[in-house]
Amino acid sequence: MKSDSALEAVISTFLNVEDYDLESVCKWARRQDLPEVSREKRDHFKTELELR
Repeated sequence: MKSDSALEAVISTFLNVEDYDLESVCKWARRQDLPEVSREKRDHFKTELELR
């Protein structure tokens, strides 16, 4: 069974276009006060975006 990339998992789980606006997603991507685990997941997500 193929596992989803972090990018695919975040998009399919959290990015319902009817629930989030682009400004909110941008703010999340730039937050500095996230717990370490969340920052690591966010940074991995951003790295995958850059590779696409």
